[in-house]
Amino acid sequence: MEGRTQVGVVGGVRIEDYETGLIRKHETTRPDKEADRTRHLLALDAQAEPVLLAYRGRPEIDRLVAETLAGPPLDAFTTADGVAHAVWPVADAAPYVTAFASVQAAYVADGHHRSAAAARVAAKRRAESSRPAAIAPTSGCSRCWCLRPSSGSCRTTG
Repeated sequence: MEGRTQVGVVGGVRIEDYETGLIRKHETTRPDKEADRTRHLLALDAQAEPVLLAYRGRPEIDRLVAETLAGPPLDAFTTADGVAHAVWPVADAAPYVTAFASVQAAYVADGHHRSAAAARVAAKRRAESSRPAAIAPTSGCSRCWCLRPSSGSCRTTG
């Protein structure tokens, strides 16, 4: 990333936030790709590929991330293409959950088909059971991580 730093927070989100529009999409998806991702989720019984969400910056979240990054990283490594990464543990996710609750909208930046497939799986599981389906934790994440690529470039697949 040519000297640039990119910071993000990894955590769980509720599929209901996608279904109700709190997590917003801006691309049309292809039904065949959604069906493929849905079969994949059902076969694994897990969401194996993260979705990248973007949101308007919030000073409280920025403060929490800065506090987390002030501590030592849990791990650091450099990929073969020269991108350096570091990962910090978050000991107490509750302040992050509270801070993110004030985010009025998040936008799918990468993962429209994965998000649509997760919604399909949730709907299928709700229809098959009287219990609500859970694709991600419903009360935030029990353990979150901050990721910080410090050089090189980021690549995602969709």
